[in-house]
Amino acid sequence: MRRVGYNNINNFISGSRLIAARFRIRYNMKKPIIAAICAAVMLAPILANEPEPPSANNIVEYARENCIGKPYSAENRLGPESYDCSGLIWRACSASGYEMSPDCTDSQLKCGEPIELSELMPGDLIFFDYENDGVTDHGAIYSGDNNIIHATRSGVRETSLDSPTGVYENQTFRTAATAAIRVVADR
Repeated sequence: MRRVGYNNINNFISGSRLIAARFRIRYNMKKPIIAAICAAVMLAPILANEPEPPSANNIVEYARENCIGKPYSAENRLGPESYDCSGLIWRACSASGYEMSPDCTDSQLKCGEPIELSELMPGDLIFFDYENDGVTDHGAIYSGDNNIIHATRSGVRETSLDSPTGVYENQTFRTAATAAIRVVADR
């Protein structure tokens, strides 16, 4: 369902007043309400075509609906048929209306506002350093309820932050997480 934002309503009101005034003059309408209804009917198609503002939830929805189950590929990493971790992040963010680097996770880490791992919300991006050497090894989309959507060697899937990374014994995604960003300041 499309939400009408503050800007849409202001555009609608000012546009309605202008068109209503023109209707009243042109057709000698005595009742302002009839002119306002005519104006609203004329503006409705214009507002319906206005693009919906980006939403971080769109990132999660896009990844769930279009990426989960796709195979991993380092060669064809940007999708839509296969992904690596940074390609998945780029595709989901770009399809949802956000600017995102298609490059490695280190460059994607600079494409948002840094947040604490304790502040994660659906649509935030989370990054991992398996080796604990200061280099980002993996990136994922936080999907809520302690889960991430990410591209692994076995394909794109949604898993718990508490599941093992498969890199080191007893290492989970939660313990390997080192940074997070919010690609949207206002939600």
